[in-house]
Amino acid sequence: FYLDTVSTKDSSHWRGISNGLNYTLKINSINAKLKLGYKNEINQVYQYLDSTFMNSSATAGFFISKNKYSGFVKANFIFSGPNANDYSAEISNQYIQSIAKIPFVFKLNAHIEKRHPDFIFNTWLSNHFAWNNNFSPTDKIQSMFSVSTIDNRFDAGIVYQSMSNLIYFNELSVPEQTSVSI
Repeated sequence: FYLDTVSTKDSSHWRGISNGLNYTLKINSINAKLKLGYKNEINQVYQYLDSTFMNSSATAGFFISKNKYSGFVKANFIFSGPNANDYSAEISNQYIQSIAKIPFVFKLNAHIEKRHPDFIFNTWLSNHFAWNNNFSPTDKIQSMFSVSTIDNRFDAGIVYQSMSNLIYFNELSVPEQTSVSI
């Protein structure tokens, strides 16, 4: 017991409030859109000790759809707050091509992300558990290539995923971080 031998106070509540401003520029000549945005989020975590923190991020994306091709590139970067320098970037492509009069869909997607751990992995104070960690951000890479028929009678693909600094709960229900890539 960390706080009280009579009562149990092992709960956590989270509230998030976010607002943002986005601008979309339509480029009709090539059937594309350019999106730019700003997002501010306020997070409140209620445990035995309460915490409030804010993150501000910028977003950008380019989306195109023409004839048999559609795709996008988008990115998000947190430039201030406790999660500063976190980012994600994604690219997605889809192309339709007929082979022997059978229409196939070819897809290629890739995603990369760096993300600080959620608050409860680094800080927790309750009646039965307490920790104060300083975990490194988790890095994630994922890519996928697939080929399928439009009617999905045939579908084959390859997926590659890699994560480093993964956080998990061990056999004592306490968070730990891996030292190897998975």
